[in-house]
Amino acid sequence: MTVFGGFGVQPQTQTQQPAQGSSVFGGGAFGQTQQQQPSGPTSMFGQQRQSLMMSTTPITGPAPFSKSTKFNDLPDDIKRTFETIDSHIQGRIQISNELTQQKMGEEAIKGQELIRELHKYAQLPTLSIQELLGVSSVIQSDSLFAKDLKVKTEQAVQDMIVATNIIEYAI
Repeated sequence: MTVFGGFGVQPQTQTQQPAQGSSVFGGGAFGQTQQQQPSGPTSMFGQQRQSLMMSTTPITGPAPFSKSTKFNDLPDDIKRTFETIDSHIQGRIQISNELTQQKMGEEAIKGQELIRELHKYAQLPTLSIQELLGVSSVIQSDSLFAKDLKVKTEQAVQDMIVATNIIEYAI
């Protein structure tokens, strides 16, 4: 196969003999036979992984789980994958909640107001211009930091939405 899906390359097929199984999704529980899995690493959905290769071949065969499958009935590797995704989402939610409590927008507005006040006081002869410039520089730096933090927070929220959509469509 090639990076572009294997155009012009004949696919290799493997014949598999059914074997009696007793897993929840295979044999015993539903009276079906269990198919042998291809050797080599498999993806979360039971398909063989292909390193750095794209394929236009549609996915065939039953998925290892359905919408009605209970979490405890899933294979251990799929459970770990879902737990990792859930942990990541929970971390993003916690970060979002913490940033919401900090009221980031108000800090930026306060910083802008302080800068305006400094410009008013800069006209007074009793204050040193060096002092005012130093304070103004610190406030502007804080304002830029707050804006950068806001952008990162918005990106974290977008990442959380994408991860949630992945989980919803995976199930």
